[in-house]
Amino acid sequence: MDEKSTSSNFSKSKLYEEFLLEREEILRHKWLESEKKCKDVGFDVALLDWVRNHRSKWRDERKNVIAIDVTKSGIIEVDETQGQASLLKKVFKHESLSPNAESQHLTSQKGTKVLVVEDDTFSQNFFQNFLGEYGFEVQVASTYDDAIARFRRHQHSIIVADIHLSNNDLKHEGLQVVRGIREFAKGSPMIVAISADAQKTTQEISFESGCDYFFEKPIDLDDFILVLYDMGYLSEK
Repeated sequence: MDEKSTSSNFSKSKLYEEFLLEREEILRHKWLESEKKCKDVGFDVALLDWVRNHRSKWRDERKNVIAIDVTKSGIIEVDETQGQASLLKKVFKHESLSPNAESQHLTSQKGTKVLVVEDDTFSQNFFQNFLGEYGFEVQVASTYDDAIARFRRHQHSIIVADIHLSNNDLKHEGLQVVRGIREFAKGSPMIVAISADAQKTTQEISFESGCDYFFEKPIDLDDFILVLYDMGYLSEK
């Protein structure tokens, strides 16, 4: 792998790690706001309040962080302003409250196209219904040939690709789809890898293949909404 490609993969993995860390803060904020109001305020409401009133301060406080790592027990970060004795800070993961459909305050840009590369019928229907509620135009494909043909015809803005398609003999065919899309893309679509296999090596292969984000199945919907919002595909109604 050349130096430019290595640098790009490093940047994507760091972007993903930063996303995971902020996600923890937003979920904590959602929990606190829900406790104050004695009801589930919903992820959409918590996200918008976080962006408006808390994100800037949080990011300013993180300017001294020089390294972060994701472990099974949580996220470890290193602050260059701290001494060796307090070098590591562990942020433990916790369960989020379920999304409240009635508090949906986000919508997609009209005409935003999504391609879901998935061979499981239930998952196909789930993504079509879930993303459709936000106004996305969703297409599905279950094979490499179908996915590439659809993408070349429609140039989708968002790709959600299961990297292990079970109806074929090719290992990681979903990642071959990702490489093909990067080759034929006229712009820079956001590509999200999904897999039940969340080993670090699997995530690294996904980033090397051109994915921007990696989600373990079953997908945390709050996480997914956060990514779509941060990347500009969802905005306030």
